[in-house]
Order: sequence, then structure tokens, then C-alpha cells
Amino acid sequence: MFDVKTTSAPATWPVSLTEVKTHLAVTHTDDDTMLTDLFKQVTREVENYCGIALGTQTKVWTFDFDCNTEYSIPYNPVASVTSVYRKVSAGDYTELLVVNDDYDLDGQLKKTLNIFSGGRCKVTYVTGTEWATCPPDLKLGILNEIAFRYEHRGDSNKGQFSPEAFNLILRYKDFTWE
Repeated sequence: MFDVKTTSAPATWPVSLTEVKTHLAVTHTDDDTMLTDLFKQVTREVENYCGIALGTQTKVWTFDFDCNTEYSIPYNPVASVTSVYRKVSAGDYTELLVVNDDYDLDGQLKKTLNIFSGGRCKVTYVTGTEWATCPPDLKLGILNEIAFRYEHRGDSNKGQFSPEAFNLILRYKDFTWE
């Protein structure tokens, strides 16, 4: 079973309201709340689709680890692993695991985790620090998707990104968990 929860959201977003309004050539303030909600929604959808984290955030990953199998930590880039707890009984994650003794952590930005004796574990980690400045092509993909949704309000996009945004966003997709 795979489960990731964000416990602290990023303090900054990859695009600002000013950048969104400039991209859309919007000068009025009537839609500021909607545009703010829209860029947060699109950013979250890009993160979820690509499996990356944009901006520093803390995540908790609960997963059933097989013994001596290496798994990529979801939502790269991973800055650090704060703690790893193994489940000892129903809902009880109290066995604190120690790096190098109980598990191995490898990699620079795309870290992998290997729990030596397996089991259901809860991993707390910090991610997204390398994305404090969003790559320009990914930012353009986000802005293009916001523009598409703003201009097509009420239309159904069937849960897909617009073609203009998709081609830019796809470059950042991590296919590890496909």
C-alpha cells in the first residue's frame, strides 16, 4: 500500500499572482482570489502528475516495504529523511529505525530507501528544496495551464492538461511509480 501526505505545504509557490496576471494580460483585481486558487490547484496537479515537489515541504510516506528491496522515495527532490518508524501493531508506529543499522538511504536528489527487515513503515522527509526556483519551462507549463483553465472556465477538460501545458510538464514526470 502506498500513501503520501503533505504535513507542511511550501511557503512559496512556483508562480505568483503577479506572474499569472501578467501572463494572462489581466489588469483588474476582480479575479485575484480565483486566480490564486487556480495556480495553487494547477501546481498541486502538476506535482501529483509528475511525482515531484515544488517548494520545500514535509511529507509522510506510509508504505509496505519488502525486505532488502530498494524503493524510490516519492516526490523528489528529497533533501533529507527526518524519521523512519515501523508499525508494531494496529496503528502503532513506535519502532524508530536507525539509518545504516535498520535501513539504507542512497542517492542525492532522487533518494532510495531500503528497509533491511521490511514491514509497514512511516517515513517523514523534507522535499522540494531544489525546486525553490521553478525551472522556466515548467513554470511556463503551469502558466499555460492556468491560462487555459481561466479562458475555458466551465468547460470540462476531463482531468487532462491542455496540449500547450502538457508538453512542457511531461518533461518533469517521474515514471518510477507508474
